[in-house]
Amino acid sequence: MIPLLYIRMVYCIPSIIFYVMVMCWVFKDRHRLFGSFFSLLVMQAVTNFIIFTNNVYVMQLAHEADEQTWWRVIYTEAPQALTRICACINLHFNFVRTYVTLLISLNRMSVIVWSTKGEQLWNVGLPVCALVCCISPFIVTYPFLTKWASWNFSSKSHSYIILYDMEISAIWFKLYIFMFAIIVATSSVNVVSLVTLFLHRKRSHFIRAERNMLIVALLDFLVEVAIFGLMTMVYMDQTVTDEDETITLTLIPFVIDLMALWTPYVLIALNKSLQTQMTHSFRCHRRKHQTVRPLWPVRPAIGSS
Repeated sequence: MIPLLYIRMVYCIPSIIFYVMVMCWVFKDRHRLFGSFFSLLVMQAVTNFIIFTNNVYVMQLAHEADEQTWWRVIYTEAPQALTRICACINLHFNFVRTYVTLLISLNRMSVIVWSTKGEQLWNVGLPVCALVCCISPFIVTYPFLTKWASWNFSSKSHSYIILYDMEISAIWFKLYIFMFAIIVATSSVNVVSLVTLFLHRKRSHFIRAERNMLIVALLDFLVEVAIFGLMTMVYMDQTVTDEDETITLTLIPFVIDLMALWTPYVLIALNKSLQTQMTHSFRCHRRKHQTVRPLWPVRPAIGSS
């Protein structure tokens, strides 16, 4: 049986490279096409990358490792500080990601409702929002940095898991409640955006530009709903503990991949300017490799003028 890690790497590595390329293309037209939305896309990309990388270490590699695998040393010899930080990141940036989902929808609503004033508000308020998103989750996640935590090999799951000196199910349940509240708030914001967009439907250029970015916000919201649904399944199956292996270790990695890697494909599908840049880049790359240069200088034939 092919390890789950190898299956993920087949599509994750190309998708990550494509994500970086798309963000570079977005950066070129950030003022003309995206405005304040660009900063949120960057914030989302950084958050997704941190969650994805930490998930590969904390969940995927740990699940594939046993007492014979050569990379077990990254768990058996892991410093206490590193284990605590990874455990904290695992939960902390899930809070940040949920915040970003709400901010993306709020950004679209403010620009759709107030247009120019909405952009001005976000240029001022975004740094404050980013600071709140990154710091406020420590209210819940700080015990991961202060309590004992250590990697241990589980004979039940035949993999490495983190053991904690605290009740982590209660902390994860706080994330579950927080996600529910944010989903309700984001739903209300998206309804306001859709109604306002419908009322302004005669403004065709405005509608086209805002509709596409609103679609990105709505899809991000649906991904958040999917993650919330998966967490609901976990809680219905059993309390999130060290023995939870069925759903957590099979579905969650793929949902995290969806959450982290879907954005560039949607941006390309909805934005003609990005499509043009992508086509131009691929054509230039193809021409570069198709250009055949002679190995030595070509001399003119004898008798030619």
